[in-house]
Amino acid sequence: MSLPQDVKGEAAGSSYLTIEPGQTEILIVGPAVTGYQYWRNEGGPVRQAEVFDEPLPDDCRMKDIKDKSGNIIGSEKEKQQFYWAMPVYNFKTKNFELAQFTQKGVREELLKLQNNPNWGDPTGKYTVTIDKSGTGFQTKYSVMANPATDERKAELAAIMATYATKPIDVAGDLFGQAE
Repeated sequence: MSLPQDVKGEAAGSSYLTIEPGQTEILIVGPAVTGYQYWRNEGGPVRQAEVFDEPLPDDCRMKDIKDKSGNIIGSEKEKQQFYWAMPVYNFKTKNFELAQFTQKGVREELLKLQNNPNWGDPTGKYTVTIDKSGTGFQTKYSVMANPATDERKAELAAIMATYATKPIDVAGDLFGQAE
């Protein structure tokens, strides 16, 4: 018996954008949704559109509390995170992916671009490059808009046309239901 050649499959839903160190160029291809999440001790995140009631459940992941010297003196539940989620085209992987931005700085930079009359809504019009540097608490992100040349406009239009044939249900992927 030989193994199949297809290693990705065509499962419902989408893969998530992973921003690796260095530059990642994306094209936003659809509308964003907002939500909140917390991480469980065992398993993945729990997400919903509205803020979670406090206190979070007992299965919420814990984080260490440290004193000024860095010694662990206890633990507490991690806080829930606010995020934007949107479908994007990742030029590195050449795939449509679900981007989830919990980083306030990334959200602020994307909003600045949208509110700038020289750039406007990025959806399908221009790409952005997200630059990631550092690790852990020293991780930094920057966002830069990339102007679309005439040649690039044709490529972006083709990407948008492809996306229109099988759009990602962002709310359904995140919350397990359709918008």
